[in-house]
Amino acid sequence: MRRSAVLLLLVCSACAPGCGDDGGGGGSDASVDAGMTADARPPCTKRWNSKKIGTAATSSATVEGGFLVLRSSMSAQTDLRVVTSMMTLSGDFTLTVRFRDFVPGGLGAFVQAAISDPTITTNAPLAAAGIGNFPQDGLSATFQPGTADLKPTPMGDGLFRFTRTGAMVTINAATSTGSPTAAVAAAFTMSPLQIGLQIGTNNSTFNPESLIRFSDVTVSGGGAGGAAQNDSFDCDSLVQQ
Repeated sequence: MRRSAVLLLLVCSACAPGCGDDGGGGGSDASVDAGMTADARPPCTKRWNSKKIGTAATSSATVEGGFLVLRSSMSAQTDLRVVTSMMTLSGDFTLTVRFRDFVPGGLGAFVQAAISDPTITTNAPLAAAGIGNFPQDGLSATFQPGTADLKPTPMGDGLFRFTRTGAMVTINAATSTGSPTAAVAAAFTMSPLQIGLQIGTNNSTFNPESLIRFSDVTVSGGGAGGAAQNDSFDCDSLVQQ
């Protein structure tokens, strides 16, 4: 199996309504600042960078209906859509990325989550969990370079999880039912680390479209970046590059 060592990351925070009236001093609804409506929300904090790599593919990353949606068509091996976080992780942490509705557009199509040095270059060390057609439909957990585990399974819903304790990182890719699970563990001490998601292909150019929906990203631990990176994609936190 061959994977591109390009990493992307996502992190976003939900935006919640933040206006109201304390009812004191005989105030009324008329005291609400001009231009603010009852359901007004503050702007969404931008936490992720979305970038296209390569020239052939038609690809996008958007936030729609509570999901981060990645799409790609006419993709060749040199084409990727990557989303990378503006924050990093350090120390011990558990990172979980949940996905739904992966539809591969052709032979070799894949989606993966990854953690790596923010200054990553081609063929640099990478820890990744993925789902795709390799060419058999399945889940993968892999250190690049290093060990890998592949588990055949139909396409569908599931999660990618990275857990670091001390020097060891354990990678899991599982279906929504928890079985099968691709899993591998190894020393992975780089710090800080970015979280990333990408969509692409390991094979020939494909059409029609590959698509996946990510429902949430959660982090426990991870130093200053930690829980600030939790994201249920309730608002558009992407910066398009």
